Formats: sequence, C-alpha cells, structure tokens
Amino acid sequence: TLFRSFINLLSHLTTAPQLSSDEFLKIFKERQSQGVFTRVALTDSGDIVGTTSVVIETKFFRGGASIGHIEDVVVHPDFRGCGVARKLMDSCVEVAKEKKCYKLILDCKDDNIPLYTKMGFELKEFQM
Repeated sequence: TLFRSFINLLSHLTTAPQLSSDEFLKIFKERQSQGVFTRVALTDSGDIVGTTSVVIETKFFRGGASIGHIEDVVVHPDFRGCGVARKLMDSCVEVAKEKKCYKLILDCKDDNIPLYTKMGFELKEFQM
C-alpha cells in the first residue's frame, strides 16, 4: 500500500517503524492541521521515490509574516541523481511563495551542502 511505501522510503533517512493505516492517517491529518505540507515524487507506475515536507511557522514579528522549514528530504537510492530532489525542492519553494514566507530554512548534513547549493540555496548560518 502507499502508506507502507512512504514509511519504507523514510527508512532511507532515519528509523521509521511501520505504522498501521489508522496510525498513518492520524499522523498525516495532525501534520496537516499543524501547517505541514508534504510532497511526494511518484514514478509513472505510482511508486513513491521521494518526499519532503514544508512546515510553515507564523512569527510574532514582521507583522505576523511566516517562514518555511524544509524537513525530511529523502529520495530512494535508486532514483538519486535523476532530478527528483530538485523537483521536490522546487515544490517546497512554491509552497513557501504561496504562503508568503519571507525565508525558507533547510537544515542538512554537510555532505548535502553542494547538492542544495546547486539548487540555489545559500549557506547562511549554523544551527544547533
């Protein structure tokens, strides 16, 4: 099923134990209610090969403007280098624009900095 395929994909990023369909739907709906926009990349046959999420956070300053946080970027190893990550990231940028975010934050491992730099992201600060 799709939700199992989704969880299996996430296991390429971090520990992702299987969930029942009810657990998956509950979490998905909760994330939606919290302002999390999940994007997936599918093959022509409908297999999930990549995903990411954008979390929108409204700030108390800048007149209540929002920022976006890109989270949980993962592409199946068999599809890396095929432009999947770029399409997912482009989708995140579009969500941030639609939500009028004044900035978009992406935390990543040092090894991934060149990939995201090629996509137009800039190294700005260090996070802890």
